[in-house]
Amino acid sequence: RFDPSVDSGSEVVSVGSVGNANSYLPSYPQSEYSTSQQIYTKDEIGKAGEITSIAFYNYEMGKARSYDIYLSHTTKEEFDSNTDWITVSEANKVFSGTVILGDGWTVIDFDTPFDYDGEQNLLLTVDDNTGNNTGNYHSVGVYSPSGHQALYYYRSTNLDPTQPITVEGDFHTSYSGDRKNGIQLCFETNPNPYKLEAVEVGDVSALVQCSLRGNATAWNLRYRKVVKDGEEEQTWTVVNNLTDRSKTLEGLTPLTKYEAQVQAVF
Repeated sequence: RFDPSVDSGSEVVSVGSVGNANSYLPSYPQSEYSTSQQIYTKDEIGKAGEITSIAFYNYEMGKARSYDIYLSHTTKEEFDSNTDWITVSEANKVFSGTVILGDGWTVIDFDTPFDYDGEQNLLLTVDDNTGNNTGNYHSVGVYSPSGHQALYYYRSTNLDPTQPITVEGDFHTSYSGDRKNGIQLCFETNPNPYKLEAVEVGDVSALVQCSLRGNATAWNLRYRKVVKDGEEEQTWTVVNNLTDRSKTLEGLTPLTKYEAQVQAVF
């Protein structure tokens, strides 16, 4: 067993409410593909920091969908029209993978945390690349926004939000009685310089991966056996200045628990 050490805390911030439900945000599973953008203001969020996950509330069990999720800063308070899409970049992508919106809150842990400055508004882009119609609707919690703060588009054509979008979307306003997803954002209150995880564990080896954060250019790693109370502590094995994301630890003892710690190099 291989347990990376985690020395951090988190705070969950709820944005909006989920008293009503909709089928179009954050995606529309009745279509092969869909794309949505939603603006959350700095006043709604109320804090700055590193966002590590987002959660949506669903009122029934959903189907598996393939999501790319992007977070980015924007000075916009609302969209100017139903064609006012905001182009994002690959650097804004925080998650790519399969999501099943379950009954209740579904937390989506990010592949790459997002450093939110708290001075600008937050743009959430969800690109549903599934490629098939699941035959049922989502019923995801929403609330009435303070302006034109949601856009969505669904068709058999897969849009790329990293390229300018020229199609018309449906855009929603509070005075039309429409919607924006209520969400939960998880902020790290004491973020580690890295997210360390063991992705493959064998009898005598373990492949660990470390996600670079901030301005770090490399990482130092140390690991050792975990001993029982009263036993002599083991010596750390130290590996410095790693620049690759992955590192294979070899020569481990079978059926033995290990601990690991990482340090940023700037």
